[in-house]
Amino acid sequence: MADEFEKTVFVKIDDYEQVLTRVNNLNQNLKSAKAILDEIKKIKQSESSEIENWEKELEAMLEKVDYITKTMARSG
Repeated sequence: MADEFEKTVFVKIDDYEQVLTRVNNLNQNLKSAKAILDEIKKIKQSESSEIENWEKELEAMLEKVDYITKTMARSG
């Protein structure tokens, strides 16, 4: 499989410079895309953490309301 990628290719110098420029641009764009994806992952993790906190708070409120309802039912 490695032999497939180790063949000699001849190109004009102008074409080579153009290809090199495009490969460099592609590399920069891919690095930029990776940085954006990393930022999206951070935001997603932050959101997940926030949602978990909301769920815990909601459960605590539900337990308190349930307690109050049971207490009022026993008193009434």
